[in-house]
Formats: sequence, C-alpha cells, structure tokens
Amino acid sequence: MDASSLRISKFDGTNFHAWKFKMQMVLEERDLWEVVSGEIKAEQCVTQLDQAAYKGKSK
Repeated sequence: MDASSLRISKFDGTNFHAWKFKMQMVLEERDLWEVVSGEIKAEQCVTQLDQAAYKGKSK
C-alpha cells in the first residue's frame, strides 16, 4: 500500500468504524500498530537497538 493510493476520510465523529479500520490497516502496514495499541511497551524492549526503534515508532 503506497501513500498515493491511500485515502482515509478525516474522522468527523460519524464515521468511527470505517475510520478506525482504515487507520489500523495503515498502522499495521507500517509496523506501528503494536505501539499504538499498547501491545508493545518500552519496558519490553530489551536491547538499546530495540529501545531506539521503539522511540522512533512512538513519536
């Protein structure tokens, strides 16, 4: 999925389910879903490289 084909309507308070699904798909595609959903915590990152990757994803 490239950015040019990606169209997500801005959340307007009435389209939550469609917006949520599309956002989750984008975040999963970019390997960010675990950070956003809270599945990965900073404490779980063992090495310094893992911690740097986590900090980069959680910005």
